[in-house]
Amino acid sequence: MVDGRAQVAPVAVVDFDGTLIRGNSFRLYVRLGMRRASVWGKVRLAWWWALRRCGLIGHAAFRRRCAAVIGFPDALLAEMRAACDAMRSPAVARFLAEREAEGCTVLLATAAMEEYIRGVYADGPYVASTPACDCRGERKLQAVLGQLGGRTPAWVLSDHEADLPLLRHAATHGGRAVLVNPSAATLRFFRQLEPAQLFDVELLLDGGEAR
Repeated sequence: MVDGRAQVAPVAVVDFDGTLIRGNSFRLYVRLGMRRASVWGKVRLAWWWALRRCGLIGHAAFRRRCAAVIGFPDALLAEMRAACDAMRSPAVARFLAEREAEGCTVLLATAAMEEYIRGVYADGPYVASTPACDCRGERKLQAVLGQLGGRTPAWVLSDHEADLPLLRHAATHGGRAVLVNPSAATLRFFRQLEPAQLFDVELLLDGGEAR
C-alpha cells in the first residue's frame, strides 16, 4: 500500500481459452490426443466425454482421466502450440503488443492444465491449474496476486464471468477490467450484477475497438 492505496503493477493479465485464443484448449488437447490414442484409449476417452456431457463426472475428474490416457508427449504439445497460435485473437494480440510497448509485462492466468500450458505457451510467465489447485475464480485471483507480490495488475482481460473475482479486483483497486469478445450470456451476467457489485468494464472485440 502507498498512501492507503493499493500498488498497481505494470502487468497485463490475460486469460487463455476464449480470450488470448478463440477456442478451448482442453477440447483441442482431447481431440488431438484421441487421434494418437490406442483403440482402447479412444473407447475410454469417448466414454468419459459422454459422461461429462451428461454431467455425471466433474470437469476436474474428467480432465485428469483424459490426461492419464493421452499424456503430454512433445509431438502433441508442438501440434497444440501451432493450433493455438493460429487461433489467437487479433484484437488481443494488438492490445498486448501496445501494452508491452508501454512497458507492461504480460502474465497468462488460466484454468487450463499447467502440464500442457508450459509446452504450448512460451511468451512469458503464467499461472495455471495444477493437480493440487484448480486455477479459476477466487483461486485464480489469489494466484495472480501471489505472482505479483500482492500488487494489482494494471489490466485484466477475460471473456468469461468465471473471472469475476479477478476482473472486479483490478477495476476496484486501480487497474482496468476488459471483457474480450464476450458472449451474449456473459454480457447479461455483468449487466445483471447487483448495484453493490457493479464496476467499470471495457470491451475489446475482434473487428472492433475497445470501448
